[in-house]
Amino acid sequence: MNNKEVIIDINRREDISKITSKTKYIAISIDNFDDETINYFFDNGYNYSYTDIVNNKSSYIYASYDIFREGEGIIDDIISGIDKSFSTLEKARYIYITLGKRISTDINVSDEKNNIVSFENFALINNIWGAIVKGKATDFSLAKLFMYICRKVGIKCDTVCGNVGGKYVNRVYIDNLFIIVDLFNDLCNIQGNFITSYFGKYNDDKKLDRKIGYIKDEYNNYYIDKILNKIDYTKEDVVYKVLSLTEKIIPISKIGAFELGNIYTKIFKKYCPNYDIKINNLYMCNNIRNKEHFIVISYNDKIYGFNYSKREFTELNKINLLDSLRSAQIGIYENEDFNISEREVII
Repeated sequence: MNNKEVIIDINRREDISKITSKTKYIAISIDNFDDETINYFFDNGYNYSYTDIVNNKSSYIYASYDIFREGEGIIDDIISGIDKSFSTLEKARYIYITLGKRISTDINVSDEKNNIVSFENFALINNIWGAIVKGKATDFSLAKLFMYICRKVGIKCDTVCGNVGGKYVNRVYIDNLFIIVDLFNDLCNIQGNFITSYFGKYNDDKKLDRKIGYIKDEYNNYYIDKILNKIDYTKEDVVYKVLSLTEKIIPISKIGAFELGNIYTKIFKKYCPNYDIKINNLYMCNNIRNKEHFIVISYNDKIYGFNYSKREFTELNKINLLDSLRSAQIGIYENEDFNISEREVII
């Protein structure tokens, strides 16, 4: 069978004519597309699976039609929130913040944290439609997704390979100049409503962020600083004090587990630099392919976790946690410096 008949690259609307009865896979150029082509497959493409092409290169990682259709619906919903009065900068910032609220890091596709990584899980979130539907992304799929939405609203934007670790970032053109933005590394800041760090020179532009609806008055940096500067850091319960105060400000229930760990790592590093506080990644699972990620925060002999039903941090029972680790109801991700020793788990 001719592979060119099974997989059709769509770089322009005329390429639709290449589709035959043998076609199973559609590879859509997301840096050279038009809305009519996308709409055609949205309405008529139920017989195919979809992948994205960037710089004429396909990942050959496909999403089902249902995921493609749902993903395009979510993207349209994001675009519908862009006010007609927004400038190019305001549109780009709105997309950046809105995607940052929807997407989280999936620790389960990290080689550093897992003995076994499910290719099925990785494949789904490395495709732009799978990423937006699942709400999880790799650095590459997030850069592709940001570029795709920007181009849909007329913003010139590219994906580029960054200097640090070969991760993908974006180059966004604003008024004939460009800025480099790194949404993947800003996810924790955005989800916590903090000042961002990787949006060029516009990270703490309050006027801009008030206009697009990111903040009402101030970033959460201001409110966190205001309450944590009043704490007596010589008291033994200081860790729980920090947690109980900040949980009233940070929208924890809407934050990914990985991002939440990053947020509290920064908070403790700034306000409790001399405390040996550990933040660890654990998981509950029924099988190796379905790990439910959560974090625990430990100091001395106390361990804390966030209770999502009560919407507050609570102290965890160490004996119960040990029992769950022994029975494999709970697992610890690889390369974690956890306060509970291996001996305690085994005994």
